[in-house]
Amino acid sequence: VEHRHSNFSSFLESNYLSLARPFTVVTIPFHYPSCFSLFSYESTFKIPLDLWLPGFPLFLSYRATNNPKTHFSHSLAHTGSPGVHPSREIISAFNMVYRTIALLLLAASCHVQVAATQQNDLVLPPRSGGGSTALGMVLIQESSFPIAGYQQWALALQQWAAVDSNVSLWIGLPQFPDDAVTLAGLATALPRIESELQAAGMPANTPLVLAAFGASGSVLLSFANTTTSTPNVAGLALLGYAIPTSLELGPALSQLPLLSIAGTLDGEATIVALAAALHRQDLQAARDARTTRQTGEPQATGVLQAVVAIEGMSHCQWSTTPPAAALARDLLPELTPLAARNQSARAVSMFIGVLAGRAAARGVLGGLVNASRVLVAPIVDALLLEGFAGFAPPCYQPHAGPCAAGSAWLSTTAQAILGGLNGTQAAVANTDLFWPVNEVFPHDYLPLINDTCPSPAQPCTLHTRTVTELYYTAQSVAAAEMMAKLNSRQRVLQHAGQPVPSFNVTDAGPRCAEINAAAYAWALARSSPATRARFERIGRPLVMVADTDIIVYPLWSSRRLSFTAAGSTVQVQAPTMRFATGEPLVGGLHFCKLLSPARAIEWVYVDGIRPQ
Repeated sequence: VEHRHSNFSSFLESNYLSLARPFTVVTIPFHYPSCFSLFSYESTFKIPLDLWLPGFPLFLSYRATNNPKTHFSHSLAHTGSPGVHPSREIISAFNMVYRTIALLLLAASCHVQVAATQQNDLVLPPRSGGGSTALGMVLIQESSFPIAGYQQWALALQQWAAVDSNVSLWIGLPQFPDDAVTLAGLATALPRIESELQAAGMPANTPLVLAAFGASGSVLLSFANTTTSTPNVAGLALLGYAIPTSLELGPALSQLPLLSIAGTLDGEATIVALAAALHRQDLQAARDARTTRQTGEPQATGVLQAVVAIEGMSHCQWSTTPPAAALARDLLPELTPLAARNQSARAVSMFIGVLAGRAAARGVLGGLVNASRVLVAPIVDALLLEGFAGFAPPCYQPHAGPCAAGSAWLSTTAQAILGGLNGTQAAVANTDLFWPVNEVFPHDYLPLINDTCPSPAQPCTLHTRTVTELYYTAQSVAAAEMMAKLNSRQRVLQHAGQPVPSFNVTDAGPRCAEINAAAYAWALARSSPATRARFERIGRPLVMVADTDIIVYPLWSSRRLSFTAAGSTVQVQAPTMRFATGEPLVGGLHFCKLLSPARAIEWVYVDGIRPQ
């Protein structure tokens, strides 16, 4: 049975004690507050004293209970036959020794098999039977996550590194003041923990892997982007963290092997963020390959940079003691804690093996990356359909490389739905243009139609243009909304040669909602079967409701696409403005705040299944 908190009782019993021996207990009262106040259950720990006092069949027993007066009672036990007690003289003689040992054990009880320092750093020497190649790793805690909670994961990583890659992995976890990771604190902690690792026996100049959990990955990236004081760094590992697509990797980072790994049910480093990071990396690799073919010079960014997704793992499963606030934000995992720990640790061990020069590890890691590409493919397709700025900025912005001219969703689907040409001989071939919707000088780009069909009875294609601006917030990876200016249905039907329709018939009603419903349906259809089944089981469906009519343009541009909880569903409402073809300047235009297909799929994969 696994608990959210470490079960030290099972750990100690499996490592130190066989319960097959009979024993009796003589209790010596002893009370000592400790980190075990975190426990919400009772445990009894039995540690044989003959480990320290050979020839004396005694062992120490203490019981931890969590109640309003949390305390620990400790006992001496005799491992002889039942009913045979050590004399009171022996008990008295060992009383001082017992108390000394008890204090030492309690001081170490939260750090079993761990060397403690004055800074409360944790140092984990390689496990016995480690590999022939020595590597070091510094694990940076996530802010508010106690470092002791990462111990089980670190021990699993050491085991897999030894088994899979023949690597003896030295691990150090520096303690940050108040569990708050800062750039200044990191600069101080790294040389300190490296010295402690060497004091514990790690050879000098051992290559180091710098790893960070959760949001501390951003601190580690900032440090690695700017520092030149750690020449023995062999690579970086970001655990439960996805590199933002807005982050530019500097020269120092682009030359370091880099691993980014997170669970598909991570509520912080979401699968959508991981998908964006993986595809951006693939785009950069493709550009580097083209440059290499053209110039014959390998690019610096050609070093190993891997992104891996662990299916079914949540954010808090990296730790055995996650804070309550993190648990509340996280998604519900579908892996057991043990499975999550082993799968993630083994994936990281493959990265360690690559750094140690193991060819087999490189192959396995490549397979994990390819499997991750399959997992995130629907999300990448949705981001591409949106015109995600993290892959290429809109062309109206300054850019050095490729840019995005417009949204494929508007070009292929949105204008066609609003045009309403189903059942006619005409069709729409739309080209979307990214442009700030509030800009009127020097250009005020508006939707247009370039053709008029000569006869409604003949096949005809209308070449149209729409104008879109993507609006991003910190609450989602995909665009929070698509601010779209389209051609009205009335205008499209007129150019298609249809009888002049009434504007109240063609453009009244939930036209924007119809487009948003199509985006939501696309997301559900493209999600993986497991994801859709999960969403249908525990998710909150989106329901499109009637558009909100806005009569003043500044109010339309500032009013956001709204998401409102309504029982077990969430209602989506789009602000809209529409103009009949006879109106001056803006006649034949229809403005919509649209749901991006990428935002819809992010709802299905992440936000729609959050516990809160």
